[in-house]
Amino acid sequence: MKVRYHFFTLIELLVVIAIIAILASMLMPALNKARSAARKTTCTGNLKQIFTGLAMYASDYTMYPAACPTKHAQSANQHFWYFKVAPYVGDSRKVSGEDWNMAAAIRQHGVFNCPEVRRATMDDNSYAMNNFGPPVRVLGMNGFVLGSGVDSDTSCYYVRPESRCSRGVADQPAPTNSRIAFVAELGFSEDSPTRIVRQPNFRSGYDLNSTAACNGEEGVTAAFRHSMRKNVLWLDGHVEDVGRGQINWYTVNP
Repeated sequence: MKVRYHFFTLIELLVVIAIIAILASMLMPALNKARSAARKTTCTGNLKQIFTGLAMYASDYTMYPAACPTKHAQSANQHFWYFKVAPYVGDSRKVSGEDWNMAAAIRQHGVFNCPEVRRATMDDNSYAMNNFGPPVRVLGMNGFVLGSGVDSDTSCYYVRPESRCSRGVADQPAPTNSRIAFVAELGFSEDSPTRIVRQPNFRSGYDLNSTAACNGEEGVTAAFRHSMRKNVLWLDGHVEDVGRGQINWYTVNP
């Protein structure tokens, strides 16, 4: 009788373990979804803080920083937008000369880091800023200053908080600032023939909708990394996510 008692106890224990395993497998997707939602909330908060920094910068300098006012990699690209914003969001670290590791420590931490991003290279950026070429050259945005290159759809421009578009395209009205992408998550785009990174700027909606893969990471989920959605800070300061293809070539959500 004693042996039989222990036999059935073992069976019961195995049944309990099996039930626990089934319950855990059922709960895991919900847990992963909750964690993903928390990471998206963190990312949304990052973009809101970035806008606060951009607004403070514009208050001091009358215009927002340009995304990349020069193409030259001088002083670890400290002329790029995130270095201009960093002191306004509590990061006053200085980069010594051409120290790319120090530069990466600024643009890949704090509010500049999306918790869903897996790094491909030290040059990866979680967020990219609009060059404003299409809004300026096609949609008639006013109050701009050329930042680099010649006036063209792909050049980089400084714009002001009061800048507005004066015309639309394809029988559409001029887009309001609430529909123009300002800072957004970016997927991988080709930076050179030998590597693919997340750029610090986007020149058009083509960049925003890029789904290039990198280092085994699937391109669509890298670009639209919050349950197939992408967080965007719009030019009026609000943050709202979009799906694939929702932003057009003009960097506008029609």
